Amino acid sequence: MYLAEHNKLKDYRAIKCISKTRSTPPSLLQEADLLKNLRHPGIPIIYDVEEDNEYYYIVEEYVQGLSLLRYFEEEQEVSQEVILDFAIQLCDILDYLHLQKPQPIFYLDLKPEHIILSGGQLKLIDFGMATIGCRKENTVGFTCEFAAPEKYSGKDMDCRTDIYELGSVLFYLIFHQYYPGKSKKYPPRRKVISKKLEKILIKMLQENPNKRYQSIQALRMDLLKLKHHGSEGRHLKKDIFIMGCAPRVGTTHIAISLVSYLNKQQSDSAVYVEENSSGLLRMLMETFMDIKESGGIIFFDHFVGIPQYGESFQVEVNAPLQVKDYGTQRLRLCMSAKDEAERELLIYVMDGSCWLWSKAAEELKELEEMFEVKVVLNSEDAVLKKRLENYLKKDVLSFNRQSNPFYLSKQRVQFWESFKKGGIVN
Repeated sequence: MYLAEHNKLKDYRAIKCISKTRSTPPSLLQEADLLKNLRHPGIPIIYDVEEDNEYYYIVEEYVQGLSLLRYFEEEQEVSQEVILDFAIQLCDILDYLHLQKPQPIFYLDLKPEHIILSGGQLKLIDFGMATIGCRKENTVGFTCEFAAPEKYSGKDMDCRTDIYELGSVLFYLIFHQYYPGKSKKYPPRRKVISKKLEKILIKMLQENPNKRYQSIQALRMDLLKLKHHGSEGRHLKKDIFIMGCAPRVGTTHIAISLVSYLNKQQSDSAVYVEENSSGLLRMLMETFMDIKESGGIIFFDHFVGIPQYGESFQVEVNAPLQVKDYGTQRLRLCMSAKDEAERELLIYVMDGSCWLWSKAAEELKELEEMFEVKVVLNSEDAVLKKRLENYLKKDVLSFNRQSNPFYLSKQRVQFWESFKKGGIVN
């Protein structure tokens, strides 16, 4: 390995030289091939691969910093906030790998030495064990202290293997010892971590992959929920309900816009939950081809959402805030409200269909007994807004109607900023 300086850019590159005269481990070239198209702040960039008669030359980003092993040895005691920050960063990197198309990439060799802290950003190095798609054969050369049980048995290795090994790394960083396994004595909980973080660790480190988190997104949501719960100051309400006075008034579009806005302001702070049978979220997937799906959760730009799957398939929801879209299903909405200890925020969506206003007014009387209701008109027509306010005898907010629900225009951002003062934040 050599350190070189780029003549024109004047920054450093690491050059890995691999001799052709000896038996070249296939993993070295496979690693370069795997990384060459990846672009993430937590993954070193492969700039070029060259060769001559004697060597292969892999030119890659020079990563300066301390390994997490060295960092925690020097720091000794770190706060839960730091541990959560590192865990969430690693989830972001693994999530990026797991969402690669046409097949996910699984890292399969997490350990503190492979994680570099560089200027506040964690970077994952050494992708020699990484694989595209599930891997089943016994793996040679893995680090047994952090390895998931399935590596010994020849069972499938997938995203849950990375989750277990991330748990092993976090356990080591917190307790300064390797995870002893379920059959051995578990160390006493250190004051630095809460019972909630300990519970997350236990779930990550389940021997049976089916009992672990089933996706990095679900784990990350729990970590973010714990991080937000422990922060001081203002916090998001637990749930926001949304309902329309009739089909096709824009209920789902407004719910998607709200989730996108909240996540743009604070990453992964909200998730959309489809609590109606319209199937609109699935229809949108056919229109917007860049939408990705993993573990039953849909991702697009800042949007995170869960379609309605029915009772036969349940997706774990752990976001700090859930935006629940009930469509026009008022009965189901009211049944949900009965379980709430305090009144939650309900966004009631209307449009310019004047013949529906009488029905909506009666519906609002019932809903206002159970929810803190905000009426949103899916139109920026000022005259229509004034007429509706006079009819309902209450304030109405005008939403910027557009065909793309995911697009956060300047007007939409301004709308949610003003709306924010009306009940989203306590």
